[in-house]
Amino acid sequence: KIVSSCTVKLVTDGMMFLAMILEHLFARQNLPHSLLEIFDFSPGLRNYYKPPT
Repeated sequence: KIVSSCTVKLVTDGMMFLAMILEHLFARQNLPHSLLEIFDFSPGLRNYYKPPT
């Protein structure tokens, strides 16, 4: 059940992340120039995807 809880959390966070991206894109009416803009837009992503140092 621990695994399923983690999966649900990841899916939920993923859905929220996609919703934020769509809202961000529609608000700007254009696509981000790079993925870095999305990373900067969603600081929460750094918890899951950390850029190589």
